[in-house]
Amino acid sequence: MSERVKQAIDYCKKNNQGHLIDYLKPIFSPKADSLAKQIIKSDFPGINALYEDLYKNLGNVIERDILTPMKSTDISLLNSDKTNYLIEEGLKSIRNGEVAVITMAGGQGTRLGHNGPKGTFMLETNPPKSLFEIQCGQLLALKEKTGFAIPWLIMTSEENNSATIEFFQKNKFFGYDSEKIHFFQQDMLPIIDFGGKILVNEDGIANGPNGNGGIFSSLKKSGNYEWLKTQGVKRVFVCGIDNALVKVADPIFIGFSIESSKLISSKSALKRSFDEKAGVFCYKDGKPSYVEYTEISHKDAKDRGVNGEYLYGDIGIVMYVFNMDILDEIAETPLPYHIAKKKTPYLLHTGEKIDPEQPNSIKFEAFIFDSFDRVPDIALLRVKREEEFAPIKNKEGEDSPMTALEMFLKERN
Repeated sequence: MSERVKQAIDYCKKNNQGHLIDYLKPIFSPKADSLAKQIIKSDFPGINALYEDLYKNLGNVIERDILTPMKSTDISLLNSDKTNYLIEEGLKSIRNGEVAVITMAGGQGTRLGHNGPKGTFMLETNPPKSLFEIQCGQLLALKEKTGFAIPWLIMTSEENNSATIEFFQKNKFFGYDSEKIHFFQQDMLPIIDFGGKILVNEDGIANGPNGNGGIFSSLKKSGNYEWLKTQGVKRVFVCGIDNALVKVADPIFIGFSIESSKLISSKSALKRSFDEKAGVFCYKDGKPSYVEYTEISHKDAKDRGVNGEYLYGDIGIVMYVFNMDILDEIAETPLPYHIAKKKTPYLLHTGEKIDPEQPNSIKFEAFIFDSFDRVPDIALLRVKREEEFAPIKNKEGEDSPMTALEMFLKERN
């Protein structure tokens, strides 16, 4: 038995993860040293604390937040002079090298039946284009318009980083300036069962991305925050990879964020119905926030203002602009974690693989919108859903490639 394995066994015993010792026995001997290395590097005390605070003791804490509505600026109500002014302000900021883009692309396309990073999923346009190429095409158009190539940072994960980089290299970065494209990895956290025990898979400890709120710490840890500062970047547009209609570094949105003087800006869309399963923007105990539909009472969800619109009617569509200074501040004071119950395949210590049919595990995730309460207020721009929000989350039905393609062809062709 190697010294590393002995050290791992001792670490497991001290941190209530003694079940992992069985995985270090002879049946797993070829992988024992690798697993031991993973164990030693893992923050078991931190994971145990999250389990105690967020899962085991969750029922012991009852809090009732006071919610109040947040007003948004409806883009469709702006006159042409105002619209043109905001667009020019945004283009000027891009032209001056003050804007960067971060695409959150750490997911796999498994739910879509796609083998590979979600950004490599092909939308069946004519000719077919990957989600990465769709976003890159917009950056190329902005370069042509402004004469400046916007720095593009792509947040990957441990499971798809290599495949993502290879995809870009194979496609010659879709004609974009390769030195302006940087990849950085999202942090990972161990996945545990409902008893707080860390799961093991073929690669060792079962890990999962720590949520889109991990973007801040990962950006700084990777050195890319400092790189953006050296480039003269003042604000960063952030979006996800799975929205086929995202307007990357949308000039009017950039201009809106500049004029607002707010450290954080976000786009929203009007919810379809009072019971739509989507979170909404609001103030929570006086602070800007974004709460899930499960956190709002039936009455609040249905209430309308004097203009007939829902008081809590702005849902999130994962498009933000962050001032560089607040990015740094949030990175230094990590966001809180939330729990998500998932179905996670795992191995028994005998080597038998278990593929659960029901949720069997807990993932800890930080959410980007939990950063909102770090600032006095945020600027909210409401856009038309049919023009800017075509998410691809499911293989079939709602929010699927088919619905996204229909919206894409209608809007972009």
